[in-house]
Amino acid sequence: MTVKRRVPAVSAKTTALIIDGAYARIQSRILGGKIDFINLRAELEEMASTEFEECWYFDSQRKDARGDSALASEFHALKYARPRGPQFQVDIFSTKLRNCRCTRCGHGFTQNVQKGVDNGIATKLLTLTLQHNIERVVLLSGDGDFYTSLGLVRNALQREVWVVGFPGTVSGDLQQLASQIIWVDDIWGQVKYQGRRGSGRRGWRGLGESHSSRSHHHRSRRSRGHRDSGSHRHRHDRSRSNDVLSRRERSQPRREVPLHESRSKRNRRSPSPRQDSEEERSYSPLFDEVNLSCSDGEDEYSCPSQRASRSPSESGVVEVRLP
Repeated sequence: MTVKRRVPAVSAKTTALIIDGAYARIQSRILGGKIDFINLRAELEEMASTEFEECWYFDSQRKDARGDSALASEFHALKYARPRGPQFQVDIFSTKLRNCRCTRCGHGFTQNVQKGVDNGIATKLLTLTLQHNIERVVLLSGDGDFYTSLGLVRNALQREVWVVGFPGTVSGDLQQLASQIIWVDDIWGQVKYQGRRGSGRRGWRGLGESHSSRSHHHRSRRSRGHRDSGSHRHRHDRSRSNDVLSRRERSQPRREVPLHESRSKRNRRSPSPRQDSEEERSYSPLFDEVNLSCSDGEDEYSCPSQRASRSPSESGVVEVRLP
């Protein structure tokens, strides 16, 4: 027997949705899954008893990332209209490099941190309520940096503010201004990405879901047979030439090679510790993920030479030097 969850009756008002994408990605990954934003929008619209006038998604990406990367494809899929996508207006900001140093081993490295996302969300909050006459704002975030903007929206403009977040990650400043708080854990069964079939070539996948592509070039059986026969002849001719070369080498006297000539430049180099350049450190695969200011417990900020604790702000493992 299926038990239908009770939704409190609310009045229908013009409503807008704003999502902090970095916060949603990281926290849903901690829960062991990904958010299906199509179902998330439908679930929140059911709670609000209205269809959202505008939906905004804010996130950041490395400025040197390729345009055809997996994350860029996911951002693009958010723009599709339903039922193929949630039809979000996506605003992506670039990241900046920050110089960091481990206080335990002294190792220096650079870290990509997001820039401009908080200001973009705060500006959009004011624009929607002041210019677009939005009566209710649904904000999926846990960052307390929006306190000033939300205070103006809630107290001065008398607008409703719904906060959607994960338990233990929403700032107290954000909670005190909320007209209603919706915990993602309570609706996780409805908004967790389960996968879809028949979504098309560019159908929606959960954010962060890997893409698999298949080549559309199909060779005929005749062409494959011709290719295989040609490669067989090529291997046969190459083996005959190798036999001729080996007989010539055996007939010639062996020349002793000095030891210093056989050593490569890498072996002759002094055993001094490797000093990474700025370019090599910035492209280190250990730091491809963007560090998020909304979560202090991310292990992307740990030292690459030794795994530190998960909370740099609590243990003091990492010291940040602003450029």
